Amino acid sequence: MTSKAKTVEAFLAGLPAEKRAVLEPLRKAIGKAAPKAFESMDYGMPCWKLGEEMLCALNAQKNYFAFYIGSSVHAACAELLKGLDCGKSCIRFKRAEQLPPTSVTKLVKARLANWPD
Repeated sequence: MTSKAKTVEAFLAGLPAEKRAVLEPLRKAIGKAAPKAFESMDYGMPCWKLGEEMLCALNAQKNYFAFYIGSSVHAACAELLKGLDCGKSCIRFKRAEQLPPTSVTKLVKARLANWPD
């Protein structure tokens, strides 16, 4: 879903409660894992950037959620991603327990370990 929201808060406020409940803990996990990253709305979704480069992003699609982290972490976190629907730079999941905040923290830290890639 591409949002016209100007802020991450507005994006989240515009989601149904059940989708917001999945994304808000992930937002907090990203903030803790990458405290120097700043939030912005880019490409119609919440993004976290370091300088001009995107570190990661979240989105709520019609039938799934997407966490965009880049392909560099896929090999480093293969065991963590086992059984998930992974695209070139995103991880798609339907339920919160498929990608919990602890996993997001590990993925963000793995991305930062190879920053910039």
